[in-house]
Amino acid sequence: MNWNRQSEMKQAYILMKLDVMLAEHQSIGVIDLNDLHQFIAQYRHLGRKRQKMYAFMIDEIAELWDAHDAIDYDV
Repeated sequence: MNWNRQSEMKQAYILMKLDVMLAEHQSIGVIDLNDLHQFIAQYRHLGRKRQKMYAFMIDEIAELWDAHDAIDYDV
């Protein structure tokens, strides 16, 4: 298997973008449906191997989505 610099850089960029998105929403404490969709769309650009390696990101973003459902907007 040959190392493809351009492909590796693209995957690294996607991971950095996902990491920033996750960190931003973790600091807020919730994520809305639109941002969740954008996160999943970015995640799907990762190769299969990296999707398996970074599956924990999906778990963490799902927990933030669950937190969004728990917000009581009538307060």
